[in-house]
Amino acid sequence: MRNANEEPDLRTVVGTSALADLARNVCNYYGKDAEKWLDVAITPLPETARLNPLRHDIEWTISQLEALGAKPLEWFELKKINSSIKEKDVEKGAGAWQFPWPRGKAPDEEKKKILQALHETGRITRQEAASMLPILIMKPMSHEKVLDLCAAPGSKTTQAAEAMYGKGIVLANEKNPGRSNLLSTNKNRIGVANISICCHDGRHFPKVPLPGFDAILADVPCTGTATTRKNKALWWNWQQKAGNGMHKLQVDILSRGVKLLRPGGRIVYSTCSIDPIENEKVIAKVLQQFPWLKLQDISKQCHPGIELDEGMVEWKGSEDVSQNILQQLTKCKRLPLGKYDTGGFFVALLTHEGEGEVAEALITDPNWIPTYRELPIPSKHTPVPLEDERKEELVREWGVDDEGYAWFTRGKSVTLTTRETLDWLHAPERPAGNKKIWPGGHWHPVKVLHVGIPAFEKRNDKWRPKGTVLQILRHNIAGAYVELSTSEMHKLLYGEPVEIENLQYPENARGPILAGWSGVNTEAENEGKVIQSFAVGAWIGERLTSMTNKFESQIRLLQLNHTPMNDSQYNEDE
Repeated sequence: MRNANEEPDLRTVVGTSALADLARNVCNYYGKDAEKWLDVAITPLPETARLNPLRHDIEWTISQLEALGAKPLEWFELKKINSSIKEKDVEKGAGAWQFPWPRGKAPDEEKKKILQALHETGRITRQEAASMLPILIMKPMSHEKVLDLCAAPGSKTTQAAEAMYGKGIVLANEKNPGRSNLLSTNKNRIGVANISICCHDGRHFPKVPLPGFDAILADVPCTGTATTRKNKALWWNWQQKAGNGMHKLQVDILSRGVKLLRPGGRIVYSTCSIDPIENEKVIAKVLQQFPWLKLQDISKQCHPGIELDEGMVEWKGSEDVSQNILQQLTKCKRLPLGKYDTGGFFVALLTHEGEGEVAEALITDPNWIPTYRELPIPSKHTPVPLEDERKEELVREWGVDDEGYAWFTRGKSVTLTTRETLDWLHAPERPAGNKKIWPGGHWHPVKVLHVGIPAFEKRNDKWRPKGTVLQILRHNIAGAYVELSTSEMHKLLYGEPVEIENLQYPENARGPILAGWSGVNTEAENEGKVIQSFAVGAWIGERLTSMTNKFESQIRLLQLNHTPMNDSQYNEDE
């Protein structure tokens, strides 16, 4: 008999909650056992991660994941986009991985440290498996202009950027300036140049240059009722009115996204909610508003290894929706909570099938004679194109080959981004409303905070390369370089200075320099597996010292078949 002062077990509390009633209604619709659903809904999620396919040492990373006991998520395919990706890894679907422990519960400190280092250096991204689904459905392509309307913390933004091979444009929008810092951290961590960050209310995102976006993600704020495996508080806090309260916001964000699509473009709407008020009802409302939108059947957009439930066509309040629209809602899809040991997710794919109907980014009146508006004075924090003089200085010091990229500056830092970002988002004219137009050569009215990836920073009249840019330009920098032996690289990564008497480096080289290594991993030597060469940031003066952060140092030491040291021993100057 339970003690009167003893708290009831979680399953008992769950079964009597308002959220359980919602779950039972949804399960009954699909003919599923609601009690089994509730049993799964209180179990912890497994740890999952997405592999960054753009890193040159991807095969080594896969070997580390396998050593940790992780298994590939077979429905998340890995494309062979470069020679670093092996056919065997493509065949087993090594694009995402599931670990044999609950989320955030690595069994020992060594595994925890390795997992953290892989994530912090951008070789993997720790992400719930269900949240990977929207970008898999969107299928962004390398030449496209993509908008993430509600982007923070950035797991889907970075997933899209990787899927585009670091090319094109991914504009990540976040209403909260503080949360945009999370976006910036994730952008820099994965080492891609095609992400820029802006700060707007998604409901009022401003006009953009012609012809609008190719693809948009509206992963909108929601009640999160499909996330109970990681958020137990929902069982106590959720109320029926919560979904009703989110509905208008979700419709408004999705509607604004629709108005920014080019003809032929596509938009993915997604939530981590099971409530049809936040899902199917939102899609129904938007289809009613924009008759030139087409709801696509996304069953064919996913990997063959994953099966999704059809969208609901009946719920409390669905009587107000026309039968024509209701019948289309089966094309929406739901990832059931627990079916693939994941959380739950709702996704819908809509395409712009109109011609003259537009997205507000387009100008439809052929007789319109534009009147130019005067630009506001930009903030000192606004990124601006790098002056030719400073660019020539960079090229002179580091021999940078930047073909296909564009340079911006903000303060003392220089960032690298894609050419498309400059040519489409910054350079062209764009509509300003009321038959007026903004001249080109600026971001306005888009409030761009961060562009591309940090590349160089000037200190003591010397340009210092950032570790992040080495992932992109490692073969495009012909500046100061020194080759180290295995033992010398060990010392450098351990934070110990390396004597320079026997090193070969450019004459008169003082200040920032790249320290490189190439060789055979001793553990794999018998198999003849060669670890690709790598370079890390260093400083050459009287001796050679490291400018590499602790996580990258940990990874490089592991690649050298050496045990990383304690955190306190690392250099933090990056």
